[in-house]
Amino acid sequence: MTFTKASLKIRPVQTDPMLPPLKMLRCIQCTFKAPTVDGPAKPQHCLSMTIC
Repeated sequence: MTFTKASLKIRPVQTDPMLPPLKMLRCIQCTFKAPTVDGPAKPQHCLSMTIC
């Protein structure tokens, strides 16, 4: 599998599964110059947002 974009959504852990998910803390979106292949890749550009 290869990809040229990745998105991470970071949120606190909700300890009670009956409650709705907690509000996300941050989103990070990265793009890569070339598709990733078997291992770590250096992002070309990453955007970090406090509101998703």
